[in-house]
Amino acid sequence: MTPSQPRPYRVFISYSHDDREKFEEVCAALRRVGVQPWSDADLAVGSSFSEQIQTNISHSHLFVPILTEQSHARGWVHQEIGFAVAMKVPCLPICVGKVPGGMIALAHALVVNEALSDLDQKLAAVPFDDLVEEAGKGWVPCVAALEPETRAEMIAQFADDARKKGKPGCVRVEGGFSSFSLPSESTDHPSWAARYGDHPRTPHSLNLFRRERLALQKHAVTAGVRMIINAGLNLDVEYGRGVTRTRLCLLTQFLESLELPDDKVQVALVEEHSPNLMLAVGDWFVAESAAGRPVRGVLQTVFTAHASAVSRRIAEFDDRLAALLKDQGIAPEQSRGLALGGLHARIRELPRHPAWSCDEG
Repeated sequence: MTPSQPRPYRVFISYSHDDREKFEEVCAALRRVGVQPWSDADLAVGSSFSEQIQTNISHSHLFVPILTEQSHARGWVHQEIGFAVAMKVPCLPICVGKVPGGMIALAHALVVNEALSDLDQKLAAVPFDDLVEEAGKGWVPCVAALEPETRAEMIAQFADDARKKGKPGCVRVEGGFSSFSLPSESTDHPSWAARYGDHPRTPHSLNLFRRERLALQKHAVTAGVRMIINAGLNLDVEYGRGVTRTRLCLLTQFLESLELPDDKVQVALVEEHSPNLMLAVGDWFVAESAAGRPVRGVLQTVFTAHASAVSRRIAEFDDRLAALLKDQGIAPEQSRGLALGGLHARIRELPRHPAWSCDEG
């Protein structure tokens, strides 16, 4: 069977180790239809096994339990199915021989013969795209951060967890000047004082913000960034003279430091003054923040790692970025250079902060 067009869907497989051969055949068949199977074989050593199982299920686009006489007798099979349902992860049981009774009888299932000779044919008919899209609609599991420090800590944790589970992911951001207007230097560097101006933060807060920047940077330097930046903000009224320039300087330094092809760094500048912010790392998580007004900072941030919802949200972002660049007559691979030109022009118009200026290094 010729492999299908790859789909960026993570499929978590639940199985009994007594069915190892069937597990290997199911993995191979799923790869042939273009999805990415993973299982307990991908768990890290030294962490809670059951907690990792739950985490990986919740990060999956699809949950596939392999149901045989051996696995159906294991209570954890039903527990994992119940957890997947509770997390709104679509469940596609593969039943070998027959559909077992009980809870699983209520779920849509693929019934295959004992030899699995009809598995490829039946998987080819599964509407994976429809299952993922439908699961991403309406309510999805999420957590909230009510303070900027909690938001920073959670962004760093989500970003670090994503990097440990897979390859670095493209960082998508919309609104404000982004997390990349945070300094990467140690918290005693004068750029921190210049960034917060008349509203200095505690050393503890600065350490959390720096951790946020560095965690995202580890993704961006490899996988790139896509940014929609509200370049028209003026923060000096709220934070003091020179703060806007400082943050724009930090952002331009970050963009100039990325040693990546231009098609992996796409930036659109807008003059919209929406106070809301959006951040996504790969297709691992999305954080959406609301603020009272653009210059007052974040009021709360809602995080979700629900794979289907994240896929839908980043598709919406990519469509919006592409439309903005098209409307501005900018090719994606030219957008970084043109955005940097616009940011530098804005910087030249703004007053410096006495503590630090990007002209001084």
